[in-house]
Amino acid sequence: MEFRGIHLCIFPETPLWDIEKQIRLAAYHKFNYAVIETWGVFPFETHPEFCWPDCRIDKAELKRLIRLGREIGITLIPALNILGHAPWSRGITGKHAVLDFNPSLQPLFEPEGWSWCISNPNTRRILTDLTMELYEFYDRPPFFHIGCDEADPVGTCPECRKYELKDLIRDHILYFHDLFRKRDCRVIIWHDMLLEQADPRWEGYIVNGYPEQHLSELYKELPRDIVIADWQYNRNVDPGEPEPEWPTARFFNQEKFSVLVCPWNNESGISSLGRLAAKEKMFGLLETTWHMAHNREYMNIFVTAACAAWNPDALIRQTFRRRMALANHVRQIGWDMKVRQYERTGFSQHQVDPGHHPHPVF
Repeated sequence: MEFRGIHLCIFPETPLWDIEKQIRLAAYHKFNYAVIETWGVFPFETHPEFCWPDCRIDKAELKRLIRLGREIGITLIPALNILGHAPWSRGITGKHAVLDFNPSLQPLFEPEGWSWCISNPNTRRILTDLTMELYEFYDRPPFFHIGCDEADPVGTCPECRKYELKDLIRDHILYFHDLFRKRDCRVIIWHDMLLEQADPRWEGYIVNGYPEQHLSELYKELPRDIVIADWQYNRNVDPGEPEPEWPTARFFNQEKFSVLVCPWNNESGISSLGRLAAKEKMFGLLETTWHMAHNREYMNIFVTAACAAWNPDALIRQTFRRRMALANHVRQIGWDMKVRQYERTGFSQHQVDPGHHPHPVF
């Protein structure tokens, strides 16, 4: 595939040496892009308050990883969500990287804080500063991921309610699309808000637009050089069953968008999406990892997805053989990184959950 990508997240709990290990492993497996999403940890110079004050990553170290990626054949792409996921924290934690310590910035967000207030002109001004700072920091890459997934609630404040939500979101996306197009950079967006849950065509597949939001026609007003990242995670393909239809990815491909199929940690689903993308000559595959890029998830992320981007039918089915081959690659990467710490070896930092060791005496 032309685009063979992996999506890596840097949370406050994520050490950068772990990100380096995953970037190197992705290059071993012939991925050529890595989307890097920093969750409230990038210390912006333009707006320092948009980062956890005690969880700032080392920018010099991240810059080294961007240059390392270029040396080993993998381009790092920044991601910053311009619509939903505005807390830059996992929703189940109740944290907000901006508002927890900066209540005066509440007008930039919808009342619940989950989405940006896109009717506020200051929101666009600040998001422009943030995205441009990331774009320059990543050495002007050919793509920039602007997110736009799971944006609910959105458009609920008194000012936003004066407008049609579709018009607000369209103008918001088009502004950033044009901003990057002037720099010869293509934006990537998640697919889910562009399709309605009540539409029977998508039954059983991930879509997040609600009928009352009236967003189902928004795609018609978007430029076709926008890359649609269609994430479908949990659909298992049992032996002997027919392949899923994956209608959402087919739909955007037929509408002349460049489509990335985006699986997660479901092995048969990853391979099936790879077969679909190859058959339909889609733009590529973007394997997501979120907070699960450890332990046995490594095999799905770095083996199954790598095969899916090249030849999904070539996957080695014996789990132990795959694990040992992958362990060998991780070990070689450790040699390259000159790793000397126990926690930095292997697929995970610990072998045994500290809460279960030592084992209780019966």
